[in-house]
Amino acid sequence: MDTPFSGLTRLGQARRLRALAIEALGAYDLTWTRLRLLSNEWNCTFRVDTPSGPRALRVMRRDAAIADRKVRSEDEFVRALAADAGLGLPRIIPTRTGDPYVRAAAAGVPGPRACVLLEWLPGGLLSDRVSISRWAALGELMARMHHFASAWTPSPSFD
Repeated sequence: MDTPFSGLTRLGQARRLRALAIEALGAYDLTWTRLRLLSNEWNCTFRVDTPSGPRALRVMRRDAAIADRKVRSEDEFVRALAADAGLGLPRIIPTRTGDPYVRAAAAGVPGPRACVLLEWLPGGLLSDRVSISRWAALGELMARMHHFASAWTPSPSFD
C-alpha cells in the first residue's frame, strides 16, 4: 500500500473500500455470500448477496463529522415519503445495536467511513430501457416527490 488513497484510480480506491465494507458488514445481523462493486462515484456502493436476497451497502465519503445527521435525516425523509406518498423505497437496515449506520475503517483508507445497509429494490436502470412511457413515469414520480417535500415538515434535527 505504497500509493496513497488519493493517488489511486476509482477502481483502486474501491478495492480498498471493499475491505472497509467487509468490516462494516460485521455490525449487521446477516450472512452474506458475495460482495460486488456497483459504483464508486460520490459514494461507493456494493451489492451484498445474502441467502434471503440482495442488499445494498453504501460506503459514504469521508465526511464523518456530518454523517450522523445526514443518515438520520435521510432515514426520516425516506420513511415519511414512503408512508405519506405510498412509494416503495429502500429502507435503511439497522445494525445489531439498532443504529442506522456503522463506522468502519480499513488499512490504506483515510479515516473511518459511515456505512449504510439498505434494502434492495428489484429492477433495472431507466437508461437500459429508454421509452416515452418510462420517462413519463419518472416525471410522475418526481412530481409526487416534489409535492410531498413542499408540504412535509421535518423534525427540528433534520439536516
